Amino acid sequence: MAIARGSNQRLTLLILLLISVTVVTLDYHGEVSRAIGHVRNGVMDVLSPFQRAADSILHPIGDVFAGAIHYGQLSTQNNQLRAQIGILQRRTALQNYSLAAARQIEILNRLTFTNISSVDGQVIAPAASNFRRTIEINLGTTEGVGPGMPVVGTSGLIGTIISSTGSASIVELILDAHFGVGVLLGPTYFRATGAGTGLSLEQLQSTSVIPHIGQVAITSGQDNGAYPPGIPVGAVTSVTKSASGQLSRVSISPSVNFTQIQYVTVLQWLAPA
Repeated sequence: MAIARGSNQRLTLLILLLISVTVVTLDYHGEVSRAIGHVRNGVMDVLSPFQRAADSILHPIGDVFAGAIHYGQLSTQNNQLRAQIGILQRRTALQNYSLAAARQIEILNRLTFTNISSVDGQVIAPAASNFRRTIEINLGTTEGVGPGMPVVGTSGLIGTIISSTGSASIVELILDAHFGVGVLLGPTYFRATGAGTGLSLEQLQSTSVIPHIGQVAITSGQDNGAYPPGIPVGAVTSVTKSASGQLSRVSISPSVNFTQIQYVTVLQWLAPA
């Protein structure tokens, strides 16, 4: 009975499909056309559940095939968009770098702590030595730069030229243990030397003047003319006294941020022979 029922259902569906195709393809006018229209609509109503079932099965399959066909194209477009975004990001970074560099050069050209003849240059790289705190710049004897000339940044003293070639020079930083400069804290003279990350004051036992935290040290101009006076060197960050009340240690933090040096100015200044 089950086999007969299934055969009857298939036969009924086949007849309905045949009637549907026949009705759709006929073209009548007038009353016959309207009558066939009614028949056609009835057939469509009968077939609509079957059509919806077929759509629900075939539509996802169609989506899968369409996705497979267009996957390569979408992947290529995605890669192109990523490349374009990367280009825009690099352009923005370059523009920001150029603007920052222009601002630094402008500040260097308007330094208020010196009116000495000077030449601007760029830091190339740290010098190849583990024993000296130095940097290399792209200025040399061709630009009139030579050993003994002070080097400054936008906020103060960086160091001094210790060697030069035609196109480059090595700058000894004020952080280096070999570096020394006379400074003034107020009216009082001190000798400051490099201490790795900052500077320390010497000759403390011979003075009764007590520097205070935040006090700014400037070049004194009294160290045989090696540096012109008035260049900011740093600010006092700590003051230590001995048990007797005498100064035992004064530390100075440099005015210059040595992790961000890109451009420098070399003062064409030499101590009197």
